[in-house]
Amino acid sequence: MNNTKTNNLHTGVDYLFWILFMFYSNSGGAQNALGINELGGGLNINDIIFVLFSILYFIKKPIYNIRRSRLSLNIKRHAIIYLFYMMLVFGILTPLYTNNYTSILFNSIKIRYIFYNISLLFFTYKFFIRNSYAFFQVFLIYSLLILVLFLQSLLTDINILPRVIAPRGFINLDRQMLVSYGFIQLLIPLGSIVIATKYSFNHKNLIIILYILMLITWIVSITRRHIIGSLFYLLIAFLLNNYIRGKRILSLNMIFKFISILLILVGLIFIITPIYYQSSIQAIKETLHVIKYAETTSGIKDERLMLSKDALVNKFKENPYFGTGYDQRWKTADKEGYESSDYPLLAAFAMAGIIGVLVFLPFYLFLIRMIIFDLKVIKKYKLFNQEHELYILLFLMLFFIYNLLQYVNWFSPISIYTDYTWFVCLGLYLASRDKLYNIAQIERST
Repeated sequence: MNNTKTNNLHTGVDYLFWILFMFYSNSGGAQNALGINELGGGLNINDIIFVLFSILYFIKKPIYNIRRSRLSLNIKRHAIIYLFYMMLVFGILTPLYTNNYTSILFNSIKIRYIFYNISLLFFTYKFFIRNSYAFFQVFLIYSLLILVLFLQSLLTDINILPRVIAPRGFINLDRQMLVSYGFIQLLIPLGSIVIATKYSFNHKNLIIILYILMLITWIVSITRRHIIGSLFYLLIAFLLNNYIRGKRILSLNMIFKFISILLILVGLIFIITPIYYQSSIQAIKETLHVIKYAETTSGIKDERLMLSKDALVNKFKENPYFGTGYDQRWKTADKEGYESSDYPLLAAFAMAGIIGVLVFLPFYLFLIRMIIFDLKVIKKYKLFNQEHELYILLFLMLFFIYNLLQYVNWFSPISIYTDYTWFVCLGLYLASRDKLYNIAQIERST
């Protein structure tokens, strides 16, 4: 086979991987729309897709001429340690001790997503290094398709994708939600970086359009944390841009730009969906009230912000060092209070204990070190001519900065171990920084 055919084959494998990945993420509930998310016998379509990932990974042409940073290698090594700990201690030994044990096979099958997530860290790293443009194209086109299909369903009531309609407690209006948002929710940090910076990029206008569509999607869902989070993402993006540009981090010019862009976005949303504009304003007021008084406007205490969910605290006290280990009740959200999605930090301590949390902690320490180092390097070497790689690095950096600022969600990869997003973003972050530094020919000490 000649070089041209070989290169075409590997390019096709790149695109196939990222298309499969978006389908794996179930963005927009595509799996549900096709009715193939559950296959029966405890298996689902993602089990099959993961097998395809593995095949593509091992037949993929090796990566040449990429100098990996020492920190990237250390994170990958620690990911293996974390995987073994979670599979062996969390999945088997601790349940034996706490009498929550069924069988090695049962527990291993139930926590297989921990293995999938760590594997995806390695998979996405390799495929992004090989062809980052393929990721970007597939991500943007897939996101556009999902958002257009969802928003048209609001206007025509023709549901190609499954839609959830539910009442919102603090306002007399129904929430309109996708069954699954998957990876497309990362359009918010990506769009925030594009809006806050002045870098030229081929897909800049499309990204801004997708950002607005995603913002409208959050607004019609009347999800307070996402609406408020979108504002914080944009603000942090402006602060990051000022820093790497060598400007005053909090300048009058930045404040003026932030307010101006915010007013433009608010105006567009008011014109497009005035009813949900009012609901989003109410959602923001409700959130601010909760943050200020730790209770809703109706007087209900917010246990999430106060870290005071009694059932979870009691579970931690029963087994403070190793937690409950794997327990099927964490996935059922039964009346005993086994809730992990709404209380990630408390659930992480209750499920994995102090030891499990400490095993995960190095990921955060590595991340903080990388973010600080990368910001200094981008500022020092003015890497603004590497638009494609820089955009991706900055938006992933923004994703993790915002993630680290939300103390109630710390260690969520432990408690919501079926969610792939955090580890995939980590793999993409490692790949984007290694690729950027290799292109720019910058030596790294970390």
